[in-house]
Amino acid sequence: MSVSHTFVEGIGLTWNPLTTQIESHDWQAELYADVARFGRILHNLATDVWTYISLGYFAQAAVAGAIGSSAMPHKINPIRFENAEANLEISAALLDTLASTLVTSRLQRDLTDSTTQRNIGVAFGHSLLAIDNVRRGLGALSVNEAALAADLDSSWEVLAEPIQSAMRAAAIAGVPGMENPYERLKDLTRGHVIDAEAIRTFVDGLELPAETKSRLAALTPGKYVGLAEQARGFLPALSTPCPGGTWASLSCDRCVHHPWVLICERADGPRARRPSGRSPRGSSLPACGCLK
Repeated sequence: MSVSHTFVEGIGLTWNPLTTQIESHDWQAELYADVARFGRILHNLATDVWTYISLGYFAQAAVAGAIGSSAMPHKINPIRFENAEANLEISAALLDTLASTLVTSRLQRDLTDSTTQRNIGVAFGHSLLAIDNVRRGLGALSVNEAALAADLDSSWEVLAEPIQSAMRAAAIAGVPGMENPYERLKDLTRGHVIDAEAIRTFVDGLELPAETKSRLAALTPGKYVGLAEQARGFLPALSTPCPGGTWASLSCDRCVHHPWVLICERADGPRARRPSGRSPRGSSLPACGCLK
């Protein structure tokens, strides 16, 4: 056993003392499940971006010489995202099959795994092609701010939410006339075209405190972003400067269940730690002091 251990690790592999006729495929199943899950998230992004393009929220850069629709010369098809969708669906089907098949074996002696594993490259190939298409597709997008502003300006009904919240707070504070805020805003907004004047008229008719009424009167659909700015604070890799260097997100090839770790790039060398504080696969990888 000692010779086996030395030989296997001597050629750069991880020694596994407990195997059957073949190496256990459990780690492969975990990897394929993670890649398939990532693919489904990316698929959702691709379909959402396709929808935003069709709504005019995003514009695609025109490529000289590229053919769009065969019948509509002016059209730029979102082909990158459509291509990604198809490749991700094929990849997910193959990866799901690999993950479910490779963990089963007839009395640990059959060789169905050898045929199955011939499709590993195909599955990852479709994933990589999809990732490349999404990356290139996103790089060719620009935001149509005018379309977004116009859509918001025609959707004043979204302000029913802050108004009813203000009415509830006023009711708790003992302000009279704040009964049934949800029902009253539903009657005002549901099935009706609402504009700024309708919202302001409704607010003016409430006996709200002057400060609350002034704050609601100044709201517009474009300004009503809730706690979006504060929510950015939950993204430390993007919003919190590291005192020892810069934040970056990298994939750790030693971690299957949780592939993302936070890296602090310090002058004395990178230190990595999971957000949960556990090192990948129980290793002794030290944590940077900036992450404590």
